Amino acid sequence: MMFGSSTNEQNSHSFVFCAAAPEMHAGSSAASGKTAEKAPTAEPTFIEVSKAAFRILNAFEGCANAIRYGIYDEDFIYNVYGSQFIDFYELTYGLMKSRQRELPRAWVNFEWLAVKWTLRRKITGVTSKEWEETSYIIQESLAAIKEHTKVRPNPEKLQKFMDKLERRKFPA
Repeated sequence: MMFGSSTNEQNSHSFVFCAAAPEMHAGSSAASGKTAEKAPTAEPTFIEVSKAAFRILNAFEGCANAIRYGIYDEDFIYNVYGSQFIDFYELTYGLMKSRQRELPRAWVNFEWLAVKWTLRRKITGVTSKEWEETSYIIQESLAAIKEHTKVRPNPEKLQKFMDKLERRKFPA
């Protein structure tokens, strides 16, 4: 396991990242002298899964660090990636805590943001009024498309739904 940190001179914008170093297993194909081909149906090893999780955690850590210091727009990132942040935090909680025993600052910005957004979601609810209205317009539009193909086509009626969806392009 390799650890590193990224800091500026004042040490105010720091974050810690972790990376899994490649390890060889005694039973691996490389250790036995065979070519390094993997069977397409083989399950990923723990090392491969850990490396993938660390890469994602490091990417989320960098994003959370940028949000924390005002470089990225928090509301925009929340609207686009909020569910992924929260879900990945819940999925990797045990892995994060085991690494934080060795290195307490690992992924602290990601954890800060994931907990903050989990609270935000619990307070505001999973679905917003904006989302519900957009979903309703989508359902109306799909019904109009279905009706349009059954009966005599009426493009003006479909244009009404196109205009409604276009107004929802950029939520308020």
